[in-house]
Amino acid sequence: MRILLRTLIVLLILACGFATYAYFNAAQILSNNLSEKFQVPVKVEQVDFKPASISIQNLTVSNPPKAKEPTAFKARQIDITAPYRAYLKDPILIDTVLIQDVYVDVEIYDQSKTKGNWQTLLANLKRDRTKFFVLEKTSVIKNLILTNIHIQIIMPDGKKHVVPLIKRLEFKDVSSEKGIPIDEITEIVMQKLMGNLFLQKSIQTIIEAPLNLLRGILPIKNEHIISN
Repeated sequence: MRILLRTLIVLLILACGFATYAYFNAAQILSNNLSEKFQVPVKVEQVDFKPASISIQNLTVSNPPKAKEPTAFKARQIDITAPYRAYLKDPILIDTVLIQDVYVDVEIYDQSKTKGNWQTLLANLKRDRTKFFVLEKTSVIKNLILTNIHIQIIMPDGKKHVVPLIKRLEFKDVSSEKGIPIDEITEIVMQKLMGNLFLQKSIQTIIEAPLNLLRGILPIKNEHIISN
């Protein structure tokens, strides 16, 4: 009985120590996890934990080596709203993910317009990687909202196009089978955002690629979109 009690105490101390380390090093841990997923450098400036939400400050995703610009994606702030007890349930229900002041760099590498920086990044996200711990739960984001989306498109000849500001994108009941660590939320957002950006008429006009070329690469679906 004493041995069991001592073992439990040691495990509790280790768990507390790990939780403390993760709390104070959340930004670096998230940066490392996302860098592994995207296979490019990713930086998170700060992660704040509040009673019913998690706030991520200044998320930056670098471009693959072939791209002309250094940055593929930036978001000034990401707020994930849900009580912590929600993460213990199945399915995991996230009330809202709000992403503010977004910058996206889209680069097309070839004249057929089927290869580019985001095709590379999304392909990296789809790769299966072994994790020490995986949440085997379904998760649902009830409201996914992105505001003030700035998009730049670079064509194979190097010509740059700036897309008119998209003030707001909204998605309802975005689901995933992966569970909801913070890095999984970021992956879900990227898949949903990039798939729907290519439905914007302004982007279609610039790229002049039929959607059937893009459907094999990006998860394009019809969604409720509010744009400028």
